[in-house]
Amino acid sequence: FVVTADHRVCAVNEAAQNWFQPRRNLLPLAQFLRIPEYDERTQVLDDFVEELKANRQPREIRLTLQRVDDQNFAGLLM
Repeated sequence: FVVTADHRVCAVNEAAQNWFQPRRNLLPLAQFLRIPEYDERTQVLDDFVEELKANRQPREIRLTLQRVDDQNFAGLLM
């Protein structure tokens, strides 16, 4: 998927669309990934995006995510 500078998902591939089934466009990244506001992963995502914006160097993070069918999986964001 593609994320804007203000951390909103603006484009996704078919797999992401099927796995997360967003209810509307331009959701914040954490909300798109079905991560609750109070979850520490929200800050990890925010820091990741800010670091990408600041340094423009390749980076990656691994997070446990949950599909719309409640299956957990390990996600790699780059």
